[in-house]
Amino acid sequence: MHTPPKVLVVVDKPDITELEFVLREGALDYIQRDNAIEHLQALLTRLDGVLFEEELSWADVGERFHIFGSCSEMRKCLKTVAKASKSDVSVLIHGDTGTGKELFARAIHGLSERRNENLIVVDCASLPATLVESILFGYSKGAFTGADSKSEGLVMRAHKGTLFLDEVSELPIDLQKNFLRVLQERRFRPVGAKSEVESDFRLVAATNKDLSQMVKEGLFRADLLYRIQSLKLNLPPLRERREDLIGLANQLLLKSCEKNRVPMKSFSKEFLEILRRHDWPGNVRELENVLDSVVAISHNQPIIYPEQLPFYIRVKAAKRSLGQEGTPAPRVDPMQEPTREWSGRPLPSYKAYRNELLESMERQYFRELQRSSRGDIAKAMKMANLSRARLYEFYKKYNLTGANKDEH
Repeated sequence: MHTPPKVLVVVDKPDITELEFVLREGALDYIQRDNAIEHLQALLTRLDGVLFEEELSWADVGERFHIFGSCSEMRKCLKTVAKASKSDVSVLIHGDTGTGKELFARAIHGLSERRNENLIVVDCASLPATLVESILFGYSKGAFTGADSKSEGLVMRAHKGTLFLDEVSELPIDLQKNFLRVLQERRFRPVGAKSEVESDFRLVAATNKDLSQMVKEGLFRADLLYRIQSLKLNLPPLRERREDLIGLANQLLLKSCEKNRVPMKSFSKEFLEILRRHDWPGNVRELENVLDSVVAISHNQPIIYPEQLPFYIRVKAAKRSLGQEGTPAPRVDPMQEPTREWSGRPLPSYKAYRNELLESMERQYFRELQRSSRGDIAKAMKMANLSRARLYEFYKKYNLTGANKDEH
C-alpha cells in the first residue's frame, strides 16, 4: 500500500479555524507565504529525512489486526495506533463497553518494539480490594498467611513488554499514588519484600468513564491521569459508525461461520434493514454475539432472516415498525375509527393494534418453532405444548409446511 503524501499548507492570510482543521487532519504545518521558504528549510533540517520515512497507513493497521472500519473517526484511531508504534509513550484508550478497547491495545503492542514480549492484561474492575496490591506488585514468601512461595506479580510479568490496565478507572484511589511512582521510576517493592525490583514496561490503559470528571470528583488522581494519557484514543460507538455497520457485520459473519464450520451465509434485505436501524448499545461486542446466535440457530440455511434474530431485537424492531418504540400504547376507544395520522397511516383502534402486534410475534414464533424442530411435527408439538390439530392450524395460518417426519 502506498505511503500517504505529507502535507504542508501555505496561505496568504492565516485563519485560526482553518489552522485547527488542517492540523487536526494531519497536515505537517500551516504557514504564511511570506516566510514559507525559510520555514520549509528549517522544517526539512529538523526532520532530517524522517519526513519521507515509510510508515503504516490506517488501512495497514486495520488489516493486520482485523480491525474493521473506514469512517473518519476510525481512521483517526488507526492512524494514532500507527504513530504509537514509533514510540514508547503511555496510551489511554477511551470508549464505551464493547467498542474494542482490548483489540486496539493488542494492536499497539503488536506494532511496538516490545511485540515479542508479554502483553499482560489486567482487569482492574475484577481485582479484589484486599489483594490488589499483591496481585499487581507480587509478594515475598511469608508476607501474609497463605503466602507459601514468592510471587512476582503482574507488573513484573510485563517486564520488557506491555502492561494493559483495562477499566483503569476502577483502580482503588489509595493505590493510585503507589502506581504513579511505579510509572515514574519503573521500580516498586513487592508486598513483604525488603528491597525494590525493576520492571521496564509500556503502559496502555482503557476506560469507558470520563476520567477528567472523576478527577474533579476526587475519584481519580490528576497526576496519574497526566501520566497515562500521553497519547489518547477515542473509540466511537457503533451507533456513530453507520457506514461501517454492514461491512463489519459481513466480516463478523464470516468469522462466525468459520468458527462453527458451516458454509458462508448471506443476509436478507429485511435482516440488514433491522441491523441498520438498531442502536447497538453493546457496540461491536453485541453485534458479534448476535451474529454468533444467528449462525447457531440458522443451521444450514444459506440466507439469514429477521426471524432468526434474538427476541429483544425482534420486539424492538416490531415496535419501531408500528411507531411505538419508546412510547406507551395509544389510549383510544376501540369502537371509534380514528382519523389522525400515525406513522404515515391512520391510527388503528386499540384492538386492531393489539391484534397486529400479537400476530406479528405469533408468526415469528411459529417460523422459529418450525426451524428449531427442523420440520419434525412430533418434536414441534412437544416444544410448543400444542396438540397436532392446533399446530397444523397455526402452520396453515402462516403458510408453513411440516416435514414428513411426523410420527404415526
